[in-house]
Amino acid sequence: MKEDRIINALGQVKDEYILEAAPKAGREKHHAFRGLAAALAIVLLGALFFQTAPGAAAAEYVAEKVRSLIQTLFPPKEITIMVEGAPVEGQYSAVGQEPEAGETGADAVPGFAIYIDSESYTMTEENGVTIIRPVNFSPDLPTCGMDIVHLPDITVQEAAEAAKAEIPFDWEVSETEAWSMPDSLSFFARSGWEWDSACKQVFLIPDGQQGVFQATIQYFFEAAEGHGVRLLSMLHTFTLIPEG
Repeated sequence: MKEDRIINALGQVKDEYILEAAPKAGREKHHAFRGLAAALAIVLLGALFFQTAPGAAAAEYVAEKVRSLIQTLFPPKEITIMVEGAPVEGQYSAVGQEPEAGETGADAVPGFAIYIDSESYTMTEENGVTIIRPVNFSPDLPTCGMDIVHLPDITVQEAAEAAKAEIPFDWEVSETEAWSMPDSLSFFARSGWEWDSACKQVFLIPDGQQGVFQATIQYFFEAAEGHGVRLLSMLHTFTLIPEG
């Protein structure tokens, strides 16, 4: 199957610097007690405030700002890809999952960002799976899209073997091979050679800790040069976001 070489447009994030204020030496003890009392008062007032309607609105505002973290670090941009031999420009927006802190460093879950063609595709999240699908797509056609899921405590090789075991036995499955991202693996599978035969490309990307992100691109055979190329170009923008 012929595939055009596509761009690899990874988002670049600048380091943020945080200044932490340390208490000054030589303060009197009563100043410390006074400061502690003031801090406790602020906490109590804050707890009462967030139980009110304005407080709930403020909490929702803060939550919305947190949800927009990925869009802040990875601003929208135009990307041009080759689709069926012709350049196609699109407005791409970043989506993904934010990192999650754990009780220990080993428990932390890294996040990721990925640019999608926001005019043609949409992203939803269901049971921890990031689901990317075309905006306008006939339900009478085989599914096209990309699913991304985090698999903890597994190597890329183990994840590849587990993913292959889920492929129907009558499908044609390629050998597992290295992918363009460091230490990543991929394989291809298809149900046949008909125009509507289902195709899958599975990519196993190490999360930088002890797990793997599994990205599965699916489309039907006739859509290989359309949705297949578009979805693969989006996956090339996949960027890990370390916890912290």
